[in-house]
Amino acid sequence: MRTEKIIVVLFVLVLVLRVFDIPGTSALLILLLSTLSILYFAGAFYFFRDRHTKKQNMPISVVSGVFLSIVPIGVVFKLLYWSGAQVYLLVGSFTAAAFAVVCFLARRKASEELSGYYSNMIARTVVLFTVSVLLYFTSTATLIKIQYWRDPELAAHDDYVTRKFYPPQH
Repeated sequence: MRTEKIIVVLFVLVLVLRVFDIPGTSALLILLLSTLSILYFAGAFYFFRDRHTKKQNMPISVVSGVFLSIVPIGVVFKLLYWSGAQVYLLVGSFTAAAFAVVCFLARRKASEELSGYYSNMIARTVVLFTVSVLLYFTSTATLIKIQYWRDPELAAHDDYVTRKFYPPQH
């Protein structure tokens, strides 16, 4: 959980640097969120367990790690204006919502030892769900205007390019 927090803090810092158009932020975004995705995909059984009791539901940890690793990749794709971001974010939001419901229902029937584990899983999936839904409904043109807030002419040019290659979705 501490590793996730460090990656999230660095991610927010890189987003702020990106708004101020600091070079190298794209590479840092790729590095941070790919690392988070790999940690979820390959190490979910370790990162999702409850630290105090070392108890967990191993099948839920492994399956949720595989599916929740989609969200950071979708965020990278969306923030770097790559095609396919909407698909990743949509799949990630559905799987995060599904796992939040599964963990909520399982927590109601779980022992006290596993209650903390399910609470952590619910918190993690709700955050990932919120991020994926917010980015899913944020248009690329809006992200470009935010990134190039100091140079409206460049934002307008990129907005034209974005509309040309990525037509609005209805």
